[in-house]
Amino acid sequence: MAKVQWNKVTWYSKLIALVIFVIFPFVGFFWGVHFGQLIEIAKQAKQAGANTSYTPPIPEYYTNPSEWQADRNNAGGYSILYPIDFQATYSYSPSPTTNWSLRSAGEP
Repeated sequence: MAKVQWNKVTWYSKLIALVIFVIFPFVGFFWGVHFGQLIEIAKQAKQAGANTSYTPPIPEYYTNPSEWQADRNNAGGYSILYPIDFQATYSYSPSPTTNWSLRSAGEP
C-alpha cells in the first residue's frame, strides 16, 4: 500500500479544492436565495390565513358568570361558580387527610 503524501498536488486534490472554494459558494448562494423566497411565501400564506380565520362567537352565557351554577362548601367557607355544561366529578373525602403536607417523612 502506498503512503499518502499530503503536501503533493494531484489532479484530485485540485478537483476537491475547486469544489470546496468555487462550486460550494455558488450552490450555497443559490439555495439561500430560494430559501428566502420560500420563507416569504410562507409568511404571506400565514398572513392570508390569519385574515380569513373564523372565530365562533362566544355565547353571552359564558361572559356573564352571575348565571352560572355555584358549588358551595360551608365547612370550608368557599364557593365555586361554573357553567351549566361543565362536568364536575366529586372525589373529595369528608375526613381530613395529611398527605398534602410539605414536610418530609423524617421531619417532626
